[in-house]
Amino acid sequence: MAVATNSKTQIPDGWRHVRLGDVAELNRLTWDPADGTSILYLDLTAIATPGLLSAPRKITALDAPSRARRRVNSGDILVSTVRPNLRGFARVRQAPENLVASTGFAVVTLRPGVDGSFVYHHVMSPPFAVEMENATTGQAYPAVRPGDVASYELLLPSLPEQRAIADVLDSIDDAIERTEAVIAATGQLRESLLHQLLTRGVPGWHTEWKDVPGLGTIPADWDVVRLGDVGKWLSGGTPSKARPDFWSGSVPWVSPKDMKVRELSSTSDYISEEAAATGSRLVPAGAILVVVRGMILAHSFPVSIACIRCAFNQDIRALVCSTSFDPEYVLAALEWRRSSLLTLPTPSTHGTMRVVSEELNNVTIPMPPIEEQRVIKTIIESLVSHGLNGGQVLERLKTLKDSTADALLTGRVRISP
Repeated sequence: MAVATNSKTQIPDGWRHVRLGDVAELNRLTWDPADGTSILYLDLTAIATPGLLSAPRKITALDAPSRARRRVNSGDILVSTVRPNLRGFARVRQAPENLVASTGFAVVTLRPGVDGSFVYHHVMSPPFAVEMENATTGQAYPAVRPGDVASYELLLPSLPEQRAIADVLDSIDDAIERTEAVIAATGQLRESLLHQLLTRGVPGWHTEWKDVPGLGTIPADWDVVRLGDVGKWLSGGTPSKARPDFWSGSVPWVSPKDMKVRELSSTSDYISEEAAATGSRLVPAGAILVVVRGMILAHSFPVSIACIRCAFNQDIRALVCSTSFDPEYVLAALEWRRSSLLTLPTPSTHGTMRVVSEELNNVTIPMPPIEEQRVIKTIIESLVSHGLNGGQVLERLKTLKDSTADALLTGRVRISP
């Protein structure tokens, strides 16, 4: 449908420029621990995934941290003002009584006459994230001020059109949630199968068992090995920023932000062959990459297998397995042992978590003969493939959401209420 606009301002007819602070109040209500009541508390870790709010934890007024001050009601939008590049933003659909958020959030309460879903989709849009990143100050504790959130500008149509736009974007979000649920169910099935295969082996292959401290029951003819004995560990590095020519080439260069996938086949940065030889370490396809330093360790322990020849930075270590070990099997064993990896000592320096190399080397995994490793790998790959297909659908839906939001929230495409 053609867009009707005002020729002088290029604003769609009937729309107007507003700031978020014009249509919402920020941090309107405060909780006082002197009330003596128990609260349900949301700290910054409550939004590990953008848009997804985890359950609050119940604490007494006496035990409440000094940051527990922001009262939250149904319909409020939470915007993390700390490290906004992580997009710790979410909507509170149904708030229980005495819900309180950290002062690390800006609590956005919509004024009457404004559709909450419409504003929420603005908050979740790429332009909002970019503006918050640009407003960020501080090195050790990068953050924005509530005033920066309130200053965000958006185009506001009539209330009926706000609701019509929100309905379309909500429907895409529903499709994303359903796809994520399917992927999660597949992941649970895979975890169950992984546990069965790594403790009982291939069905029908074993009749005798042994108990191993820390691992449980495994087939009697399996070995138990340290990660330090599986192959050769390599450390990475970052090419010199003073050499612009280092940062244009064909060698994929991996940093922790790329390791959100199990099988790494592409990266966001590429470097030259010379840079790979001098500023980082090259590894062949099949190397296992493990993040050993960074804030990401606070929530997970990222491991990936390189499906391509690549170089990697200093926050990662790479394991090139010897011929006695199948890399895909080793990766599966590491995923199975992820809960143990998360309990490794992680000293913090300026807020950055790191894993001591010796602790990582001493992690043990069950190790069947190479033939059985390959059979287990093949069984697991069938479910991994299904999960990857679901992931591709999910990525397409997210791309659709961003492009549709851009068209509708700017008024380039109009919807009749």
